[in-house]
Amino acid sequence: MSRRSIVPACFAMLAGVALAVSSAAQPQTVVGSEADVRAVGEHYGRLPLYFEPVGDAARGGRTFIARAAHYLIAVSKEGARLALRPRPSDPSVTATVALRFLDADARASIDGADPQEARIHRFGGADGNTHVDVPTFGSVVVSGLYAGVDAVFHGSGRALEYDLVIAPTADPSSIVMRVEGASHLSIDESGDLALETSVGIVKIQRPAAFQHTPHGREPIESRFVLAGAHDVRIAVGDYDASRPLTVDPVISYATWLGGTGGEQANAIAVDAAGNAYVVGWTNSNDFPLLTPYDRTLGKYDTDAFVSKLNAAGTALVWSTYLGGSSNPISSSDRALGVAVDTSGKTYVIGTTDGSDFPVSANAYQKGVAGGGSFVAKLGPAGNTLVYSTYLVGATAHGIAVDSAGNAYVAGSATPSFTTTPDALRTVAGSSVTGFVVKLNATGSAPVFASYLGGTGGDTATSIAVDAQGNAYVGGWTTSSDFPLVNAFQVVRRGGKEGFVAKVDASGTRLAYATLLGGALDDQVNAIAVDAKGSAYVAGETYSWDFPVKDGFQMQKAGARLVNSSVGNAFVAKLEPAGNALAYGSFLGGEVCLSLCQLVFGGTAQYRGDAAYAIAVDGAGHAHVAGIARTYTFPLVDSSARRMRDDTEDSAFVSKVSIAGSSLLWSTFTRTGFHGDTSNRYPLGAATGVAVDPAGNAYVSGDADSYSDFQATPGALQVTNTASNAAIVVKFPAAPAMTLTTSNARADMQTAVTLTATLSGAPVSGTLTFLANGVPVGASVPFVGTSASATMTLPAGVLGLTAVLRLPGVASDTAIVNQVVDLALTCPAS
Repeated sequence: MSRRSIVPACFAMLAGVALAVSSAAQPQTVVGSEADVRAVGEHYGRLPLYFEPVGDAARGGRTFIARAAHYLIAVSKEGARLALRPRPSDPSVTATVALRFLDADARASIDGADPQEARIHRFGGADGNTHVDVPTFGSVVVSGLYAGVDAVFHGSGRALEYDLVIAPTADPSSIVMRVEGASHLSIDESGDLALETSVGIVKIQRPAAFQHTPHGREPIESRFVLAGAHDVRIAVGDYDASRPLTVDPVISYATWLGGTGGEQANAIAVDAAGNAYVVGWTNSNDFPLLTPYDRTLGKYDTDAFVSKLNAAGTALVWSTYLGGSSNPISSSDRALGVAVDTSGKTYVIGTTDGSDFPVSANAYQKGVAGGGSFVAKLGPAGNTLVYSTYLVGATAHGIAVDSAGNAYVAGSATPSFTTTPDALRTVAGSSVTGFVVKLNATGSAPVFASYLGGTGGDTATSIAVDAQGNAYVGGWTTSSDFPLVNAFQVVRRGGKEGFVAKVDASGTRLAYATLLGGALDDQVNAIAVDAKGSAYVAGETYSWDFPVKDGFQMQKAGARLVNSSVGNAFVAKLEPAGNALAYGSFLGGEVCLSLCQLVFGGTAQYRGDAAYAIAVDGAGHAHVAGIARTYTFPLVDSSARRMRDDTEDSAFVSKVSIAGSSLLWSTFTRTGFHGDTSNRYPLGAATGVAVDPAGNAYVSGDADSYSDFQATPGALQVTNTASNAAIVVKFPAAPAMTLTTSNARADMQTAVTLTATLSGAPVSGTLTFLANGVPVGASVPFVGTSASATMTLPAGVLGLTAVLRLPGVASDTAIVNQVVDLALTCPAS
């Protein structure tokens, strides 16, 4: 099903709210401070929409109403009506907007769905009667709106949303919506429907459609079409009429995961079947559990959690606490990383402040006073502990697993960390040094354990492993003598410099190690590796001269904050030898819309945007996730509303093209404004990303209950009442394509034919060919499973690619090299 939003733009312009209270004598109006009023107004404006039934269902007159801070919604079989509240500046200006389905079936039925716990009491209602314990619903379903067409209305706080589900053989062209109460209709450059009203612009987001086929989720071209002054249709491209058609946003599913306390998801992994494995921390004694290994949480405890979600995001496969409780007052156990092997066993790292974290009988290290880090391996059903061990003197940050079940862990270590005799470095260079350890499949001993760093401060933040068992480690260093081998960058130019190192399978040798950074602080926060041995890294940089190459953003943002350097995220790909960049790019925006000064603190480095996770799919697309704190963070084909200001953080997810020269899509979901926690991740960030074999991307993080995060209908958990809870979002894969050229070598006067071919079912869409990232020729439509264009090209060695954009997804091809010579002319005889 698809989510389409109606978002009145004027709602964001609310200037103030009066709070009414009453005394025994007479009503009074009390207005708090401007900050208090704004806070109350914002929180009330984000409460979930609860639909309550009104009217007589037996007589067909039932309506469901919902109240938001700035508008009233009424949903009936005919459509939806919004009564917009007046402007604070002019209470006499009001508006009512209706979205009515023309020629709908009179036999359609309307029912509440997703029952809520809330109950409503109406005293002296419109009918003069008192109604007690009126039920509430999270959504409203209109069945049989048209022949084979159902509608589902739902929402959260500030937005009403609807889904249209079209059965096989049903006709989408039968859907006609009449807009009433708007002075003018138009379709903007984004394809959204804009409704002009007396209190502002109401926008309905453009439709998107897809079908589920044996080849996976297939996007279908769709758009709004004006059919007169007040009527709108949805035009749909070619599709398989024997299958259901669904109009959908850019996500496959989105769900909350938590209880009535608080949670944060710190990492995610995915198996070949699309099941997601999420880890983090919780202090909810009602956190959702299913066949758990550990089902208890102390009264004041914080425990790690490990949860496996099914591929549809609709249910848990299993879920468990993981922690100890040695402190009589409280204890804290937090999971920071996760990996899964081909048999479904789950590997978890984290930290514990107790000495009774559960360990196995054959554990490598049984415990240490004051806690430390742990590595645990759960069985496929999640209810058995294969092994669990402490890592003494270490703080674990990243984990990976090889095909033999060996776990690779990286982080920071103290001089009490134990190394193996033939390790790269057996003695700590400082009080805090990076480390890498490879544990055997039983967790009873290290295959190798080594420090990784110099005589300054070093931290390994992330680790990945290739098919040969080589470990790729990312992090940061302040050491002037960090060990470098076959390096791309050999000079540390700033205080904190990023690094990337490849450790061979024996743990005794560096295949390469390089610095990566500029004149200010930089750090690699995440790393992934592809089948060819190319390392992909993401992190944060404050350096204007961070090394970039052939990227989509070649200059650092943040120049408008004149007395501070704003942090940008970055993404980079190293060649397999580690001595060159394949590409490198900034990923960030401005914290000021015009030149401004940093009033508070005056720090030289201002925390802006940062990347905390990266994953690469089989085609070579990098998926990057993190936190955006800036106004102009790069968004591409994003259906989420843009950031209102830099005090409300958003989790971001971006998909980078294979060549690294463009963003295929980049979006964020509002997660709320938070400070930092005892984790290395700030609350409100997307801290984990994983990609399944089909190319679907899975993202984890957290959001607060007042955020605009919206779960999809039918998801595992569609609401949240806690201060913050974990979230999981799945983004669909795009169709895979290949590109061929009719002549790999030509001259400027010889036309070549470029052909892009889909590996799956046909789609309806247009394709753009690019040479060195620049479009060449006109966009061409797909015919069946291919699209072709014949053209002449400019002279040079060109990297050709093709980009296909469909509603909510985008795909591109690997680079095909094309040599174009200068045209040879012979002098006249």
